[in-house]
Amino acid sequence: MAADENTEPGHTGYHRYEITGDDTHYTDVLYSEKVIRCRRVPVRGITLTVGGVL
Repeated sequence: MAADENTEPGHTGYHRYEITGDDTHYTDVLYSEKVIRCRRVPVRGITLTVGGVL
């Protein structure tokens, strides 16, 4: 186990990113850059979908 790994019970090692502060992130061709502040939030698990529409 690495020194920076979390050993809390129920911690899976998966994370999601949550936008903090300004929640108005839109893609625009006139403005190519915008700083978005995010924080990493632990989640219990992930769902994988395999396959597609035939």
